[in-house]
Order: sequence, then structure tokens, then C-alpha cells
Amino acid sequence: IADFPEQCLVSCNKESHCPHCLVEMDKHGDLKECTWCSMMDTLKTLQHKQRNKQSRKFDAQGLCAVYRPFWKDLPFTNIFACITPNLLHQLHKGIFHDHL
Repeated sequence: IADFPEQCLVSCNKESHCPHCLVEMDKHGDLKECTWCSMMDTLKTLQHKQRNKQSRKFDAQGLCAVYRPFWKDLPFTNIFACITPNLLHQLHKGIFHDHL
């Protein structure tokens, strides 16, 4: 259980992106399903960025430069599915449009 900035750090995302899926920036709040983040794809993109210094996919997915995430070698785990909703902020702010 973590707040949103920590969720983004764990998922190697910038705080303006979803820690679960690859939703586009202008589609936040839409109720359509999006492609879930993939651990293997994220790791490959991070490795490519580390080697080449430039990566369109890295920028498009909103990744941040965490090149050795703690979950890299965890077997049978999908870290993106393990992130729980931040009920205090995401649900309350989404429904009532204010901050506690």
C-alpha cells in the first residue's frame, strides 16, 4: 500500500502517468480499458534507454530512469497488478473533486 508518488516510483513512471496501464495523458478519466503495463516490456525499454540515452518509447510511456527496480528479479510477479488504489486521494478526489 502506497500513496501515488510512491506508486509511480515503484512502477518507474513519472507522476503524471498511470502506474497500472499505458493510458494516454489526454485520456485520463475515460472509462475505456487500456493496455496494462508489462514488466518485461518496461525492463526492455529501461535497458534500451540506459544504453542509447534516447528512446521514444521511454518518453511515450512516461517512464523515469529507475534502471534497476527492486522487482526486476521477482519471479511470478506482476508489480503493476500489485499496486492498490490510493483510496484517500484517488477515490475521494475523483468523486468529490476536492482534497481532504
